[in-house]
Amino acid sequence: MENNLSDSSPLDFRAIFESVPELYLVLTPDLRIVAASDAYLEATMTRREDVLGRHMFDVFPDNPDEANATGVNNLGQSFDKVLRSRAPHFMALQKYDVRQRKDDGTGFEERYWSPANFPVLDDFGRVSHLIHRVADVTAFVRLENSSLETQRRMERDLYLRTEEVERSNHLLRESLLDKETLLREIHHRVKNNLQVIASLLRLQARQVNDSKAHAALSDMGNRIRAIADIHQTLYSSSELARVDMSEFAAKLVKNLLSVYQIDQERVRVQLKISSINLEIGLAVPYGLMLNELISNTLKYAFPDGREGTLVVALDKSGAVLSVSDDGIGLPVATDIAAKGSLGLQLVHLLAEQIGAQVRVESKGGTRVTVSTLAR
Repeated sequence: MENNLSDSSPLDFRAIFESVPELYLVLTPDLRIVAASDAYLEATMTRREDVLGRHMFDVFPDNPDEANATGVNNLGQSFDKVLRSRAPHFMALQKYDVRQRKDDGTGFEERYWSPANFPVLDDFGRVSHLIHRVADVTAFVRLENSSLETQRRMERDLYLRTEEVERSNHLLRESLLDKETLLREIHHRVKNNLQVIASLLRLQARQVNDSKAHAALSDMGNRIRAIADIHQTLYSSSELARVDMSEFAAKLVKNLLSVYQIDQERVRVQLKISSINLEIGLAVPYGLMLNELISNTLKYAFPDGREGTLVVALDKSGAVLSVSDDGIGLPVATDIAAKGSLGLQLVHLLAEQIGAQVRVESKGGTRVTVSTLAR
């Protein structure tokens, strides 16, 4: 019988998650529990209605009868690492006792766990949730005190499970390698195609006599080249979905200084870009905004051989981007989005796409700040 997918009911992902046979929690960045698998609740002797919405360590405190308990401290440090690095953290074996299911909530049961914590990133590369996964290894820890027959049986089970996991990991590694090769090739081809388009625009610009048309074609070529540079950075990076903004900004500034034939002794450039890899959905608009703002500064801020300094900054969280100079400032300080240059209008449009706010200051030069803090 033909299976008509269009007639099937939509998947209930919450029901699927709650039914998985593994032990999982989903937490907000402030460590409040928003989801739990049935297996986790069973293993920890808790009920869903008693844990959802509560802080992780209110539900699972250290055993008060153990003065040297380290479960809360170790797990808290692991969560902090995941939030800072936006990368998974695999913890060593932990002793973390759990409350027994009694009406008065008293009494703790000895438990040993193998925990791991994973970030869930939003479209802008920020941690929106944490996934806490554990395996209950209490039985294996107690193996040393069990009978020889029990030890052998558990060792056989462990060996078979290890073989199964290794086979699965091997298949996953092969699949990931194929996908990584394909993704690198995509970035490479996109970069090459964009560079061809930029070169065609540059050639066309040389053939037109109208100064405005020449400037428009040159600016368009620079914008396309900026996107090509992002894909080149991705192609040469170990992380195929994240852009090293420090590397990208340095290359962008070098290209623009060459395009506008700026003497670096006359206009000094300071890059204050923290070591941060941004997810491509945020890196592309940031890269285009940098292209517009740096181009505007190099074209207009230092006329008639004026000397000055251009500062490009991005904080370590990736939330605040700024380009500032000590040049002549903007001729019109009001209604920048409507009356400013095309470059500034593009900056406002790009900022709207990522939910950011733009602030323009023109006093003793010009400073444009793009902030996603208020998202």
